[in-house]
Amino acid sequence: MALVGFAATFAAPAPGFAATPAGLSVSQPAASVTFEQHLEAAILAAGPEFEGVRAFYAARAYQPIWTGADRRTAQALLASMGQMFDHGLPSQSRKTTLMAAILETVGEGEAAASAELMFTETYLEFARKKTTGLLIPNTLDEEIYVFPEEKTDDELLFTLASSRDPAEFIQALAPQTEQYRRLQNLLVAMRDTVRGGGWGAVTIPPGDLIRPGDADPRIPAIRDRLTAMGDHARPLSGLVLASTGDNGAQLYDIELEAALRRFQARHGLNDDGVIGNATLAALNVTAEQRMRQVLVNLERERWMNKDLGGKHIYVNLADFRMFVREGGEELFTSRVVIGQSEEHRTPEFSDRMTFMVANPTWTVPRSIAVEEILPELKRNPAYLVENNMRLLPGGSAEVPEDSTLVDWSQYNENNFPWWIRQSPGPHNALGRVKFMFPNKFAIYLHDTPSRSLFRRDVRDYSHGCVRVDRPLDLAHFLLKDQEDDPEAYFQSVLDTAEETEISLKRSLPVHLSYRTVWVDADGQLNFRQDVYGRDATVYSALEQAGVTLFDVKG
Repeated sequence: MALVGFAATFAAPAPGFAATPAGLSVSQPAASVTFEQHLEAAILAAGPEFEGVRAFYAARAYQPIWTGADRRTAQALLASMGQMFDHGLPSQSRKTTLMAAILETVGEGEAAASAELMFTETYLEFARKKTTGLLIPNTLDEEIYVFPEEKTDDELLFTLASSRDPAEFIQALAPQTEQYRRLQNLLVAMRDTVRGGGWGAVTIPPGDLIRPGDADPRIPAIRDRLTAMGDHARPLSGLVLASTGDNGAQLYDIELEAALRRFQARHGLNDDGVIGNATLAALNVTAEQRMRQVLVNLERERWMNKDLGGKHIYVNLADFRMFVREGGEELFTSRVVIGQSEEHRTPEFSDRMTFMVANPTWTVPRSIAVEEILPELKRNPAYLVENNMRLLPGGSAEVPEDSTLVDWSQYNENNFPWWIRQSPGPHNALGRVKFMFPNKFAIYLHDTPSRSLFRRDVRDYSHGCVRVDRPLDLAHFLLKDQEDDPEAYFQSVLDTAEETEISLKRSLPVHLSYRTVWVDADGQLNFRQDVYGRDATVYSALEQAGVTLFDVKG
């Protein structure tokens, strides 16, 4: 819906609007044409995309909500527009000033009708940005398969008009979650930090590992950075007491170790106190870069401004962790491994988990079969037998009785004629259980025999599905709603060694999301690496849509 041009608001009818209300004679004196008739004509002339607006105003006999005698609703809109910048949205300073002037000087008849419709269009655009975001997420990247729940024009207008307190209603259009409010406050604080010079201009160079008790010339800069970030309470190195001497300033002492561990935990790193290149890379991220991440994650919160479900599963891909949540409480959590960042990125989407499969078989995707398993077969014809795999019909070619006797050199990715399936067992790629929420991406959560990867800081190693570090605990947790002894029941199913589907009597919403900034319940600020580059994609689109780090009075 295009906004009415401000400059022409009073000089002439708004672009696309009829100069003469429908059903009136052109010779009828302008003074006899009422505000209501002007407004009806303007809305009808604007076309079918204004149908929701027409339905709203028709239901109230085209009485104004902005430009009538009571201007509280208009004032509430202007006040909230003035705060848009603090939501990480484009500044509305200039537009707010102009609209306030129009409201002060608006007359009657056609001019008032034009101003009324201008306020309505502005409100609808404003409400959508504040409620569901500035961007359309699935147009940014096909792997961001997220669809905000938008309200219709008439719904937005009717609920506003029926509210007891317009100012409170308009303020509440933004997500009413504690996380959104924390990110808003963080954005304001980060602007002050960046204006004040950030966390320091010195880039800490890479080098050898620094362990507690070591002396290193980089320690003063690391101490300064951790102090500026709030992790370290000691004075900056330039103010360290002279009695410590140069060697003391360069000593990785116990206080600095505690600060460094806090920093590592807040940034998703293994908090071992060892300063390696991953920790240095996180320390060297500037406050301005982090501020961009805050803007991006505020937008993501608006995309997900909806009921996520009472009890639901939430996977934060950027955090490599999954949760079961209910009523704001975390009931279960586990580390996860997600899709490789180069070729097999796990998409963002929502669905419902309806069943799990114990002792799953694994039908190997064709891409893996021809790109990874076929080369193994050319080196070792016994690969399928050794990995409990077998060939299945995939076309007209007969399935050989003994795969070890096949001349694998004659096959390539274009003529490989079979499917490959791995039977249940301890070495099955899906482990002992998979958790199913059928979707277009063929993504699910599952166990894995590859346990070592869960100990790493960055865990993007799968082909797209999500591997769970605590799969049996998750299975037991999900079965608590339907089994008296979920552990014993699930073990009895595993003991059969047969693939078995277990329906969940209570299906759960599943949300695969991507959050690189949040403030936890303890007030700790957390940042994560943009492993898939999606922060960069979203921030670029926000910039193009008018978002700025600092108010340019737009």
